[in-house]
Amino acid sequence: MFMGTSVQYIKPTKRHMFGTLWEPLDENAFVQHGGSSNCLVLRQGDKALVVNSGQAGPAQKMLEELKRLGVRQVENLIATSLFQDFVNGWEKLAPAQVLVGAYPVDRLREYFGERCLSIAEPKIIEWGLEKVEIVPLAPGFSTRDLAVFLHRRKILILGGMFYNRIHPVIHPGLGFDVDSWVRQLGELVGRFKPDRILPAEGDWGK
Repeated sequence: MFMGTSVQYIKPTKRHMFGTLWEPLDENAFVQHGGSSNCLVLRQGDKALVVNSGQAGPAQKMLEELKRLGVRQVENLIATSLFQDFVNGWEKLAPAQVLVGAYPVDRLREYFGERCLSIAEPKIIEWGLEKVEIVPLAPGFSTRDLAVFLHRRKILILGGMFYNRIHPVIHPGLGFDVDSWVRQLGELVGRFKPDRILPAEGDWGK
């Protein structure tokens, strides 16, 4: 089910907070999943584009894997949400640029410094042979979230919009709108027709 309500609720304090599995998809694409935020990495030579860093523990593990692959610089870090689960380990990766939703610029600079880029309109990043599309979302799971679609690999990254068999933690004061949430999920899946969906938490598959 889209919103992960088909199984028992797992308290946040009982969730494993570290990425547990580094999975190669091909020679230049990797998923780190199994913790409090699933992450995706695209490599291009000695540079990388990353979707979500996770907490400090997963980010450190990711950094070690990137070094092993010969990556010297994280060029772009796309944060699908500003919740700590998604991006708290960002400094470990020392990205050249952090792309986030359309939050007030002064708030973003307090956290990320001058390297942040606020995304208010759809944006395309050409990354090698991959076309990475960043889609700003209306309030649903929370406010100012982003979805990301990889056109060549047909992978849709929904961030907090999709938890697979784990009930999401709801924050009513942060833009939560269940009708908008469900509507946007249908629109995104219908528009992009992905082969795979990467949830915020939980397993992913074909």
